[in-house]
Amino acid sequence: MTILRHVFLANSIAEGGLAALLLLAPQKAVAQLLVTPAIIEPYVENVARLYGASLASIVVTSLLQVGLPDVLPGKRNVALGMLVYHALVAIGAFHFRSQASVARASTAWGATALHTAFSLAFYAYWNITGQQVKQFAKQQKKAK
Repeated sequence: MTILRHVFLANSIAEGGLAALLLLAPQKAVAQLLVTPAIIEPYVENVARLYGASLASIVVTSLLQVGLPDVLPGKRNVALGMLVYHALVAIGAFHFRSQASVARASTAWGATALHTAFSLAFYAYWNITGQQVKQFAKQQKKAK
């Protein structure tokens, strides 16, 4: 369980770099991720910045969870939200691999692998902390 306690911190570190890059230099980020950056529409830079802002909010939310006890329902709910987010992004990135005009194959496969790993980590966290919450509730009933 000690490894799973760091899942929120690992999520913050992994997505923090991309969020900063998308917010501060969206042109560079888009050029590295897309196959044909020369034909990028003008709005893509703004969409990249908005995605960077949403990633920054996920990073902040994850960082706020790091020091909290695992038995808190709010922390478990955030983990469930992260599980859904990472699963959906992994599915989307998996479909991008076949569309060579959208993203590089290495980018699509890397995003699929990373988000699948995070969704599995948050799934394991959700299941293990569920058992801890039950044990904690039993201890609280005995204490009364």
